[in-house]
Amino acid sequence: MRKKSIAIVPGSPAFENNELFNKNNKYNFDDRLMPYFLLKRELSKNNIEINTIDLVNDYSELDLVFFQTLNYEYIYKCIKYDLENKLVYIAVEPPVVEIANSKSNLKKIEDIFQCILTWRDDIVDGDKYLKYFFPQYFQENPTFKGEFNQKKLLVNISGAKLSKHPKELYSKRLEVINYFEKNHSEDFDFYGRGWDEYIRRNKYKNYKGEVKSKFKIYSKYKFALCFENMKHVKGYITEKIFDCFKARIIPIYWGADNVTEYIPEGCFIDYRQFIDVDELYNYISNMSEKEYNNYIININKYLYSKDICQFTEENLINTFSYVIKKSESTDKSSINRINIKNKLKIMKNYYFKLLKKNLKGLLINND
Repeated sequence: MRKKSIAIVPGSPAFENNELFNKNNKYNFDDRLMPYFLLKRELSKNNIEINTIDLVNDYSELDLVFFQTLNYEYIYKCIKYDLENKLVYIAVEPPVVEIANSKSNLKKIEDIFQCILTWRDDIVDGDKYLKYFFPQYFQENPTFKGEFNQKKLLVNISGAKLSKHPKELYSKRLEVINYFEKNHSEDFDFYGRGWDEYIRRNKYKNYKGEVKSKFKIYSKYKFALCFENMKHVKGYITEKIFDCFKARIIPIYWGADNVTEYIPEGCFIDYRQFIDVDELYNYISNMSEKEYNNYIININKYLYSKDICQFTEENLINTFSYVIKKSESTDKSSINRINIKNKLKIMKNYYFKLLKKNLKGLLINND
C-alpha cells in the first residue's frame, strides 16, 4: 500500500528541514513543538508521511500541502504541479499580525485552497472553513508551589510589538506596564524580546530580560498579564492562557470575546471587568490566599476535564487526519482553474505590495 505524502510550509524558516517536528529544537520552549512531534509520529503509524516542504523532491507525489504561512512561491509551485485541489491554509495569526487573515481578505484567497483552518468562530462552517485550535502539550510539569506570601504580585512575559490595527492589544499591555512602573514597581516585573528600544527611551526599571522558560518565571509570581494580540474576536485563544494554567499562575486575560465558551470563568481574571488598571491592582493586591487557591483549584479541574481535549495534540492529529481524509473525496473537476489563476494574480500582487509596504486598496485591515 502506497504511503501518503504530506508537506507543510512552516510559519518560519527556522522550522524548515523538519525542525518543526524536532522536539530537541532550540525553539521548543516549554514543549511548544511537542504537538507537531507527536503529529508526525501518529501520522506515520497510519502510513502517512509528513515533512516540511523544503525536503520535498517530487511535488507530483504529494497528496496534500498545509500552509502555515502564505508563501506565494510555494503556492505557485504547487499549482504548477496540478495540486490546486490539495492545498490547505492554516490561518494561525490574527489580522493584527497577518493582514491576509481578516475575514474579507480570506475571502479573496479562499478559492486557492481546498479548505482553510481558522480559529475564527464567526466564519467556521464545517466545510470550507474548519475550526482550528492552538495545540497545547499537557503533561505533569514540576509543581511550582512556593509560599503565597513570598511570591511577587504580577508579571508580564511578551515581546515589544506595535500595530496600527484598531483591535490590537499591544498598547494595552504597555498601558499596564507603564502604570505599574509608575505606581507599584515593587509589585511587578516584565520580560520578553524586543524591549531594548523601549528601555533606552523610557528607562524601565522593572524589565528583567528575555526568558527561555515561562514556567520557571511564572512560579515566582501570583498573577500573569495575559493579553492576546487582538481583541473583539471570537475563538482566538492561544498558548498564552494555557502557559499560565500549566504553571498554576492566575492569568489576567483579555482577548477572545467568547473565551468562557471554552474556558470556565473561575479559571482566570477577566480584565474587561475593571474600569482601569488601578481597579485591577486593588482587586489582586487584596485577594486572600483562600480566594487565590480557589482559582488554582478551578484551573486544576479544567486541566483534568474533557473540555481541555480540544486544545490538545490529539485534536491536532484528529484535525489533520480529517482534512487528509476529506481530500480523498474532493472532486477535482469542481476546481475552476481559471479562477485559481486569477486568485494567484491577487496573491502575487499582495506580496509585491507587501514588499513595497503599500497595501492600500488590496487588503482591508479592520476585521
